[in-house]
Amino acid sequence: MRKGIVILLLIAAILTALGLAGCTSRRIIGADDHATRPIMNFQTYKTTHYIIFPGSAVHEFWMCEEKNDNISCERACDGKTDISCPTATMNVSSNVR
Repeated sequence: MRKGIVILLLIAAILTALGLAGCTSRRIIGADDHATRPIMNFQTYKTTHYIIFPGSAVHEFWMCEEKNDNISCERACDGKTDISCPTATMNVSSNVR
């Protein structure tokens, strides 16, 4: 009985690890440089693939600021700010200002 429970827990742990294992990549699809300030806007396409579960793709917008020798980037719109992300369909890109 005890050996059966251990085997079931081991199988559950392996299936959980396989379900969470995956690969994420980002591809820059657009970049704009501000004319007078050290600010850059980037558009990225984030793709996530999992071994068992279906993957996902997200069109992201980033605002980066250059300070001395460092570049600090944060999401420009993600539902946590009052700026709503533009939407796009199929291969039509969108732009954030």
